[in-house]
Amino acid sequence: MGMMTLSFLMAGCQGSKNESAPNATDSVAVERPDTLTAEEKAAFDKDVKEFLIDMYNRQLFQEDTFLNIHCSEAIIQKMKDEYAKKYKADGLAYWIFRSDKDGDGDVYSLVSVRPEDDFWYKYTFYDNGIAGAHRVKVIKTDTIFHIEEIE
Repeated sequence: MGMMTLSFLMAGCQGSKNESAPNATDSVAVERPDTLTAEEKAAFDKDVKEFLIDMYNRQLFQEDTFLNIHCSEAIIQKMKDEYAKKYKADGLAYWIFRSDKDGDGDVYSLVSVRPEDDFWYKYTFYDNGIAGAHRVKVIKTDTIFHIEEIE
């Protein structure tokens, strides 16, 4: 399979330690879409799509455990900064995965996930009836998807 093994310092997530999370001396398999065959890339994109659908439709981005496993330290810090800016308190701004508007509808679902270049995926959604979209950079180490960046 188009996977490469390398010593990888994971931009780990803050919070509770996942005992199976790799550290700087662990060797982990990193799946890079740019090293995959067309068939493997299609399977990778399908798996990322399923991951993002599950994350959004089950609102897993509002669960600290999920975030600590699947988000980069930079995203966790961004969530902390946004929350502190808005509320002058400690917490995580879960809304960075949602729209920036408050809606009064009851539709809350992912509409589509489209692969882009260099690990990026654009997802569109309805958030309380408000349409929105974000781009996320997703990689896979061993069997775990990691959201490295969000726009």
